[in-house]
Amino acid sequence: MRLTKKILDEIENSDVEALEISYSDMSDEQDIESLVEVLNKKENIKMLRLYQCSVNDAGAGKLAATKHLTHLDLAGNSIGPDGAVCLAKNTNLVKLNLSGNQIGLDGAEALAKNKTLEELILAGCKLGGNGAKAVLSTKSSILTKLDLSTNDISGSDVQGVGNQALKYLNLSQNYIDDSGAESITSNFPNLTLLNLGTNSIGDPGAKAVALHENLVGIDLRQNQITEEGFRALCKNKNIQTLCIYGNQISFSEGLLPIANSIVHLDLSFNQINDDHETVLKSIASFPKLKELMLEENNISDEVATKFYKEIMQVKPALETVDLRSWRSPILFSYKRKPQVAIDDFSNSKAMRLTIKS
Repeated sequence: MRLTKKILDEIENSDVEALEISYSDMSDEQDIESLVEVLNKKENIKMLRLYQCSVNDAGAGKLAATKHLTHLDLAGNSIGPDGAVCLAKNTNLVKLNLSGNQIGLDGAEALAKNKTLEELILAGCKLGGNGAKAVLSTKSSILTKLDLSTNDISGSDVQGVGNQALKYLNLSQNYIDDSGAESITSNFPNLTLLNLGTNSIGDPGAKAVALHENLVGIDLRQNQITEEGFRALCKNKNIQTLCIYGNQISFSEGLLPIANSIVHLDLSFNQINDDHETVLKSIASFPKLKELMLEENNISDEVATKFYKEIMQVKPALETVDLRSWRSPILFSYKRKPQVAIDDFSNSKAMRLTIKS
């Protein structure tokens, strides 16, 4: 047994809020059972992360019996549908991360019926279209944050599916097309954050997203959006963060509409060149802009230098300007202060262990 009595005693005598065990072999059901016995004595430990610990269905079944955990992260394990069904029955959890497991349709359908989860992360869980539909159409009024990235979900899989409760939806690295984007923005009216990066979305999909009235953060990186779609997004009055990295944006129609709400803008890896100097100036005039990413476009050093000097004079409060390219990896980059960690475990008093064989 790898969870020794010494380690279990250390956990039991701690005053931590979170316990994190990573890269360890916890496929032994007895290890999990011993850990759960300790956790059920510890009301102060609310969060548990077992990352890449070979937790299987039997272990997940044991973890489903925890009494005090509200946040359980089991990413990168060996949990299948049976384990997910067991975890779905826990009524204390409010956050559950099962990314990188293979819970399939049965697991998705069980989790869709849970009434206490507020956040559910199912990235790379082999859900397929039917599994995605089951979770997206959950009747839960509590679930507000959902991650279904990397699950082979197509545009047709999201047709006719709607949800009034979701505030955050991540469908990145799937096969969502323009019709799928239109369906999402029509049938998920209360979203404030939407990630559709690395899909198959063009200008029609971008225009549909631009019409959503509640979105404040949009990630459309690595799609097929051109100037037309970007201009539509600039007209939205509520978007604060717009990532449109790695698309096909170049400019031919002169000044952009003033984006009065955009604070963070990422236009890196597009097709912006020296001929678009006027457009760059219009971007610089966005009144609330604090971060501007233009890394790896086709802007020459001469124009980048001039633009950099001008924008820092016009907007001295700008926190980030990035005009780097492979030709000038160091020049023209002004970085913001380090961001405060937003991960629950990073922001909590935690014990971190790696249990060796």
